Amino acid sequence: MLALSTVQRTPHWPEAERLCAAHRYAGARVVCFTAVPFSTVGEARTVTRLAHERGWDSVVVVTSTFHVTRADLLFRRCFHGRLSVVGSGSTWWKLPEEWLSETGKLIVQVTVRRGC
Repeated sequence: MLALSTVQRTPHWPEAERLCAAHRYAGARVVCFTAVPFSTVGEARTVTRLAHERGWDSVVVVTSTFHVTRADLLFRRCFHGRLSVVGSGSTWWKLPEEWLSETGKLIVQVTVRRGC
């Protein structure tokens, strides 16, 4: 099973749009969803709900490398099965801005917002 998040809100991702339209990839089923709220917490909650409904006991989250730490924290708060979080490449010239933004968001999650 391949679950893709927020394809409709991610510009310039034609491959994901094709996968969502076909509902299949390399023999696997594809499910596409828009998280509510539109955030990493929303994605963690939605994946947890999907896992419960579909009987998944393990999840692999693929996200940008700069986002791995916070995604891991948030998904572990919500999903209680086997979890792996894997980073994919980022555009190098965007990294300083992404790192700064991600650091601020991580501080909020560690200090203020502590639940799923």
